[in-house]
Amino acid sequence: MQRSKTIALNFKNLLIRAFKALNKKPSPKPQKRDKNMLIGCLLFATGYILSWFSLNAQFAFKSAIISSAALPILLSIPMTLLFWYGSSYVFAATGGLLWTKRLIAFGIGYLIFPGLTWAFMSESPFTIKTMISMVLAIAIVLIQVMWT
Repeated sequence: MQRSKTIALNFKNLLIRAFKALNKKPSPKPQKRDKNMLIGCLLFATGYILSWFSLNAQFAFKSAIISSAALPILLSIPMTLLFWYGSSYVFAATGGLLWTKRLIAFGIGYLIFPGLTWAFMSESPFTIKTMISMVLAIAIVLIQVMWT
């Protein structure tokens, strides 16, 4: 009996916290929040551009240096710092929401990949599957940015 009562109280507390989270007030300084979001998104985009080259330059270019393992090794530290600082800025802009930060990063990464793949590998992003995925990625980013 005691265990079921504890579970019911935990569930009740969980519901109360969820409703409070839905009614959370916006940040008192929207200009700073918007600036942090923009900087964070730009850092994410730059990180994903480096990531694309780190992983796919071996297929796109014939140069021995670019197609070797040297490029990912050289790009790993700047790429990591871009993602780290981008995470910090977006985390601050969203008031400390990790899922929002993660979904924004995912959406930006998905929007970067088709453009670079089209430009350097001549793979068209204009297939039904890719276009629907790009629309969904845009929707994910907009939901996360506008809802905070």
